[in-house]
Amino acid sequence: MKRILCYGDSNTWGFTPGCGVRFDENTRWTKIVQKILGDEYEIIEDGINGRTTVWDHPYLGSYVNGYKGLPFSLFRAKPIDLVVMMLGTNDIIYTDAEGTYRGLYKVAKALKNADSVFEGDSDGSKNIFVHNPDVLLVAPVVSSESTISDPDGGFRYRESRKIIEKTKQVAEALSLPFFDASSVAAASNVDGIHMDEENHLKLGKAFAEEIRKHFSKEAI
Repeated sequence: MKRILCYGDSNTWGFTPGCGVRFDENTRWTKIVQKILGDEYEIIEDGINGRTTVWDHPYLGSYVNGYKGLPFSLFRAKPIDLVVMMLGTNDIIYTDAEGTYRGLYKVAKALKNADSVFEGDSDGSKNIFVHNPDVLLVAPVVSSESTISDPDGGFRYRESRKIIEKTKQVAEALSLPFFDASSVAAASNVDGIHMDEENHLKLGKAFAEEIRKHFSKEAI
């Protein structure tokens, strides 16, 4: 069985646009991936509302910091065959796309070196990754241009578009596979950030195909 950790924010958790109730297991893209791929795969959901790459929340502190929370998630989920990481949307609260690049690079580099950075058990038999560190780096869906959550003249929209290229640059710098979620899905106009049911379905189908391709290449 292949174990896939999906490490992300509210669009991985399943935040319903406009109200915040969590989408059910028939709707979340993670569960759609699970249904498509079947019992030979285990999809491990790890989405936190407000999660950033490296930024602490002024009230929630480090709970939403993706870098600081990474060891807990990796140790809980190990052994892991693949991490699908989709972060960056919430960074725009604290920084711009260039800052997101630096944050993504730090988290992705830690992932790529997880077995040396986050040491396994003392006997060395339970490393985080089953084989080589496998990470699919995903640029999140672009925030809507007209949104109640973007009051500063479209700053969030403009920077979220730049994050696509910044994520690709991180993937290239670290020799990781890259996927652009905006190539298949979009944020809802209800709040301009979160995906609706239709787009969870689109993204789930796309990720299932990407995961299949990843392990097909590995088998060659």
